[in-house]
Amino acid sequence: MQHYTTEVPEMASELFDGELVIANYGVGTYYSVSMTGALIWQGLRGGLSDAEVADWLAGHYAGQAAEIPGLVTEFIAQMQREGLVMPIEEGANRTGELPALDGGRFAAPELERYDDMKELLLLDPVHDVAEAGWPKRADE
Repeated sequence: MQHYTTEVPEMASELFDGELVIANYGVGTYYSVSMTGALIWQGLRGGLSDAEVADWLAGHYAGQAAEIPGLVTEFIAQMQREGLVMPIEEGANRTGELPALDGGRFAAPELERYDDMKELLLLDPVHDVAEAGWPKRADE
């Protein structure tokens, strides 16, 4: 069992109607996370270990219980490769806050990476912007 934190330096996240958006201001990328991926992220944020997240979801989506642990493990590994979560000591971030689960079907979690706003995300709003303000660059 491994615990992870979603509190990563230079990252910001927001949940919109079940879809999670994460911005990495350090490298200028942002991510769209599917509803089931957002559930995994919220489980980690609530202090569950990788195995506890899998058990929590498999217990609710019992018809798909056999496939969920592998999907959870694969998705967490993908998030870790992207630097969106970091391993921590057990229980260091336990809040106990978990979202309510719907009665729908568990779909494979998806993480989509975008680099199209890299210039804007990497702007330093204090030093790199014109008098007109962000997102106008000083050299424009």
